[in-house]
Parts: sequence; structure tokens; C-alpha cells
Amino acid sequence: MSRFSIIFTISLQCLGIHAQQINNLNILSPTSIAGNYEVMRAEFGSRDSTSISAGAVFVDDGTTSPTLGCQDPINNITGKIAFIDRGFCEFSDKALRAQKKGAIAVIICGDLSNIAQVLFPMASGSFGNQVIIPTFMLLQKDCYKLRADLTSGLVNATLESNCLNNAVYPISTIWGNKQGEGDFNKGLNGWTIDKIHTWSFLPEGNIIGNAFGDQRMNSWTKCNGAVGFLSDKLDNNGNASNQGGGLCPAPCTGALISPTIDLTAFNIDGITIEFAQTTRQFQSLYWLLTSKDGGISWDSIKLNTALPVNSLVTHNRQKVALVGYEGAKSLIIKFEYVGNYYYWAIDDVIVLNDKFEDVMIDKTSIAGAPSLKVPNSQVAPMVMFTSIANIGNSNAYNPNLTFSVKNVQSPNINVFSINNIISSLSANSDKDVIFTQTFTTPSIKGDYEGLYEITSISDNNPSNNKATFNFSVTDNFFSNTPPEIIGDPFTSLSVLTTHGTVIESPYFYTAANVYYVSKGKELTIDSLVFGFANNIEQIEKSGFIEAVIYQWSDDDNNDKASPEERLKVGGNKIWIENKYPNARRIAIPVWASLPDGKYDDGKQFELKDNTNYICAIRAIPIDVTVPRYQFLAYSGNLNNHYDTQMSYINQRQAQNKLPNFADKYAGSFFGLTSTSEEGLDFETYESYDSLINAQTVFIDAYLGRYETRIVDSDPDDAKISTAQNPVYQEITVDAALPQKTILNVTLISKEGQLLYKNSYHDFKKDRIVISVENLPSGVYTLKLQADNTIITKEVVVVK
Repeated sequence: MSRFSIIFTISLQCLGIHAQQINNLNILSPTSIAGNYEVMRAEFGSRDSTSISAGAVFVDDGTTSPTLGCQDPINNITGKIAFIDRGFCEFSDKALRAQKKGAIAVIICGDLSNIAQVLFPMASGSFGNQVIIPTFMLLQKDCYKLRADLTSGLVNATLESNCLNNAVYPISTIWGNKQGEGDFNKGLNGWTIDKIHTWSFLPEGNIIGNAFGDQRMNSWTKCNGAVGFLSDKLDNNGNASNQGGGLCPAPCTGALISPTIDLTAFNIDGITIEFAQTTRQFQSLYWLLTSKDGGISWDSIKLNTALPVNSLVTHNRQKVALVGYEGAKSLIIKFEYVGNYYYWAIDDVIVLNDKFEDVMIDKTSIAGAPSLKVPNSQVAPMVMFTSIANIGNSNAYNPNLTFSVKNVQSPNINVFSINNIISSLSANSDKDVIFTQTFTTPSIKGDYEGLYEITSISDNNPSNNKATFNFSVTDNFFSNTPPEIIGDPFTSLSVLTTHGTVIESPYFYTAANVYYVSKGKELTIDSLVFGFANNIEQIEKSGFIEAVIYQWSDDDNNDKASPEERLKVGGNKIWIENKYPNARRIAIPVWASLPDGKYDDGKQFELKDNTNYICAIRAIPIDVTVPRYQFLAYSGNLNNHYDTQMSYINQRQAQNKLPNFADKYAGSFFGLTSTSEEGLDFETYESYDSLINAQTVFIDAYLGRYETRIVDSDPDDAKISTAQNPVYQEITVDAALPQKTILNVTLISKEGQLLYKNSYHDFKKDRIVISVENLPSGVYTLKLQADNTIITKEVVVVK
């Protein structure tokens, strides 16, 4: 255990007793919706805690979206509680308009973009200083339940305080279950803070005043107070443009310290500390320190290590088992925070007298598939790796670690399964486990789920024993990102970021995915598909996007792709125009590269076996006054099983541990140093997994058959190329033949059905357009025959 010297503490006086604040909407009638609904007060408006009883009704502002309240209400809301939907204009603008029309209180409904369905204190905005009536937020799901009756104007309600303690204390609790111990009831109650301008008492459990978003505790006794360290606010004083100008510039360190807890009345078998936390992480460090000798020495445990940079808000109860505290006579608890944005709030701290084992899988440290989606022609062995831990204070003996794979379409049939018996796992310890046997992905098209699971006979908490990841086998394309469903927080692609911020510099940069080709003979990469987050109208005619395919080998084993290690084999450059059906999904056909760095339109390149290919998209603006090009990427969410798959660093580290796997690569590369188009060729590409957790760029690579041409004359005399693959509405074919002849064109489904046939007489050179608007998504075969020249090409139709 780490040892820390005792820190001099400064006692903080408890704040005075305050009235319980309004936090509840009590619907009195009609009976169909009667009941209590939690609300949260805005940062602006009245702070009066007096209950408010009145009729309630949705506003009607006379527009096509009447309940948004962005224009003055035209219905009668005088003396009523006015309900308003979130969106379009500021919170305080809505409240002020309702106030002017006679409302005595305002409730603003959250919307579906509030993914976590958590209340937060609405910011003051431009009009907050003019709002004098109380204003609250209500969850969207609750508004939905009340909407019909509120529109009819038949609802009667009371806004009131309903600060009930909903704590459920385990039977082994020995401290913190009495008011004024660990619940921060109206103040610190004997807890101290070692440095001013760090931790502070939060009277209503509200984390407010930050420049980058406020929040509320979600603890048992949140409305009687909590304690928080608001690094955001302390760094910038609530002003985003004042970073570093606050009372405690980040990184700023402070500790919250409990009074000495007397354990002499108990026979201590083991100590566990449990507490509620609300936090959002950027680059802060979290520590729990404990002392059993009156603060002479400290044992330390690092917390929240799984939170990614720029995490979502986390509300949970942490349970931390201490090792070596059997028979302890006293205890001091210290929460130490190296605050580097955004905040950490603590409430309802309890101490338990218990000893247990708790084996778990570290969901952030498992190896998934090298690519989220892989063509069935390129399936290859993958390495299985995970980190396991025992976070209890009792040793675990002979826990069983298993890895299995199932086909999602046939979940009852195991594709693969293997066991690994661990002899023992000591209390408060972790261990990396790599399976010496590899797993080869099935070549059958479909969706698969991999599962790591650990079990132990005496395990105290089975809920953390599993970690899953998903991957798919496709007909013909690689992908590192999930299929996008617009509006779904777990699959939506977002603006590519680095180190938590949107790429702002340079204008010229490269984003790439690395795909491992195991069997490249007679295959080529037909196209790359990427997407813009930009509004295409804002950036059209401002420059180019270049797709580049590199053959790459990491000769110096540094996980970076230097210019000397990569060989350009193909690519294409497109002018940015507003002609794409969907700018979030643009396909660029790729051709073989020429010695001068340009591309031979219509000529393919053949892939090699057992080779890494870097599939890159490069930003080449001509007009740098327009918004920077923003490529789409996937940014993970801790609640989503895709997250581990999106952070390929675990797979790469696992591959490096086994012979014959170190040369295989996975994940995304970035080149962010160039200031010109010429400089793009000389950038070193590297992964930023250490800075960007669970983020990969959206660049899919479509494979096609490397064409073999049969001609009597020079093969180069016959040139036929498709302009785009995959296609959305039409296939465009540019054909040039040595002499006039009959050109026969057919399109055939994968099942062999003839879908299109046409003959062109006296054909020499022209463009042919074939509509596929009525065809479903799938892979089709395009066949062109002229004299003794036959060319076939797989075409992917995407809808």
C-alpha cells in the first residue's frame, strides 16, 4: 500500500440551517396522473422554498410548435404553473415570456436529447436576471405522461419540498446510517477540508456555476446537502473563456477528510466503504485514502480509472473493500481529488463491517475483434485477452475464466468456448490473462458476440462478472464503427475529436483505419466510404478529399506508420460538391497509384496476403476560410458494449504478447501535423488511444475482385471502369474500346437472377448509366462483354 504523510487540515464551518428546497411536483388531480414527480430548480428565478399550489397547463405560443414557448403565450396562464417544452430558444427566454403573461411558476420539460434522463439545473442564459418566478425542470418521460391532461387545462398541482431519505443501509453498516455522519445533513458535520477553494458544501446537492454544464447529485439524501469539488468552476469562475483564471486553476488538488471514526465497539472482520458519487471526467485523478492509526499513515486506492476522457456524467454508488483492516480500532476516510475538469461530488458515505470476495472482469481491458466488421474472405485468428480483478477484501481461490462466442442470429449455439482456471486471486488485486489458444472468426456471414466471464463459488457480486463485445462477418467490406442509427446515443457517429476537443488544427490532416488482409490474391479495394459532420453546403467547392491506400509494415515496432514504412498502392481525389445523396456516407472509388503520386483511373491494384493496409482520408482545403472538414467518428459511451470494441489498443497489446501476431494491426491512425497538401505525404501516422478512449474514425473499405482481362490486342486498349462503388441510385460505367463493336452489359443478382441486359451496337467510347433505384441493398455482378474481352465486377448497392 502507498504511504502518505498527514496533511494539515483547515476546519470549515458548517453553513446555517436552511429550509428544505422545492424538489417535487405533486399532481393532485386528475386521479389518472396523480402522484409525485421530481423536479429540479433552475439557476435563475426565485429561490423561495414556500410551496406553490395552482392549476397547471401547457403554454400555447400560437406557432406551429405551440408548446415551445419561444413566442409570447396566447392562452390564459395567469396564476398558473406553466409547462413548456425544451428546445429552440433559451430556458430563461421561455420562463420570462410566461412570467410576463402571468404565470406564477414554470416547469420546462426535458427532451429526448437528455439521453441519461437526469435532471440538471438549467443555466441562466441571457434573460435569467429578469426572471423572478421559480423555474424547474421535469423529465421528458414524466411530461409525456402528463401531456394530454396538461393540454386540456384540468390539472391541479403543488410544487413542494419532498426531501425523504430513501436510504437502504446494509445490515453490516457500522457508521454513516445516523443523521449527521456521512450524509452531509445541512453541512459538513465534522468533516474537514485541507485546502480552501477546493471542496465545498452543496446545500441542495446541486453542482452549479460551471462553464461546461451543471448537474445534480443522485444520492439517497441529496436534498439535505452533499459535498463537491467543482474543478470546472474553480478553474474558470464559470466563464469558458477564462480558463485558468479562477480561484484554483486546474489541475488543483484538495482532500475531504472524515472525523476519526471509533471502531472499538465492534469486532472488525473487514472494512468496506460505500458512498454515492456524481462526476464527469476530463483528466482528473481520484483517490480514496484511509488510515487506521489516527492519520499517521495512509493506504490509498485509485478510483474511477475506467472513466474515459470527456466522459458522460456518472451517477453511482461505489463500494471499496479495504485490505488489512481486520481488528481495526479507528478509521479516517479521505477523498482526494486532483481536479482537472469537470467535478466530483460525494454523499451518503457509510462504513460496513464485512469481508468478502468480489471477482470481476475489467470491461475496459478486454481484447475484442481486430475489426468490428470483416469480409468473410478475410477472417483470421484473433487473440483473447482480459484483465480480471478481485475487488473484495478476501482471497478468491480457483475462479474460472471462460471465453465464448455465439452467433447473434442463433444465440443458443456456441461457436467457440474455452476455460481458464485461475489458481487464486488475492484480495484487492488484478491480473492480466491472455489465452494461449487463439480463436478464428467463422467465415459465415452474420453478427457475433464474444463473452468473457469469471465465476467463483464465494463471489459476493455476480453483476460485474461479464464483459461482451460484438463483431460481424460481411460479404465484402471492413469497418471499425457500428452501423449508425441517427438519434441513437449508442451508435450515432459524431465529429472526429482529438484529446477531447474537435480537431481545430491543422486544416490539412489525415484520418485512417488499418485493416489486416489475410488473403489478398485476386482481390482489390474498390472504394472507401467516409462521412462529413459538416453541412455540405458550407464546405462545397472549398477543396478536395483524397482517399489513399497504403501497404504498411511496422518495421521498428513502435505502433506508428512513418512515411518510410508505408507504400502508396491506390487512391483517388474528389472535389467537394453538393451532389451526394447523403454527406454522412460518401463513397470514393479507388484506383492504382502511379509513380508520380497520381492515380490511373480505371486500373485496379491487387492486394497481398498477410498485409496491413492503411485506408486513409485526407483533408485538402483550397479555401481555409470555410469551416474545417469534420470527419465522422465513433465516440464511446461507458454504458455501451461497443466501447471496448472501439478502443483497439487492447487487441493490439494482446497481439504483441503472442508470436506471429505482433505484425498485425488494428484500429485508427491519425496524422495531425501537416500545414500543406505536400506535407501530408511526410506525416507519421499514430494512434491516439491513450488520449481518446473508445474512438475510431468512420472509414469503411469495400473489397472487389481484381479483374482479369482476356483480349487479343494490348490489354490497355480496353478500359472499363465504374465511377463509384458502393452505389446508391445508379451505376455509372465509363467504357473505351479499341474499335467499334457490340458491347453487351448485364447485371446479375447474387442468386443468379438477370436484372438488367442491354446491347450497344457500334460502341467505342461512352458512359452507360444503369438505374438501381428499385433494387434492395446487396452485392450484384456487373458483366461487360465485347468481342473476346470479358470483364466482371462486383457492385455493392446501398440504400
